[in-house]
Amino acid sequence: ESSVKTIEKTVHSDLEKKEYLSVTESALLLGISTRTLYRLIEKRILNHYKIASRTIIRRTDINKLFENENNTEKKGT
Repeated sequence: ESSVKTIEKTVHSDLEKKEYLSVTESALLLGISTRTLYRLIEKRILNHYKIASRTIIRRTDINKLFENENNTEKKGT
């Protein structure tokens, strides 16, 4: 079981270093399903880019998602 956690940490760490992520990688990094990620895209909560038939998400856009959420929480309190 500990070797599985080690692999998960390594994969997660590698994803955090990448500048551009696929939908699957982004969902894995966020701990959500790909369907939920597509919902965020459809609602224009998360920016995305199309390259041919691929959907790409910038790491900075994922970071902004959390920055916006933190700002909303601070305003509400």
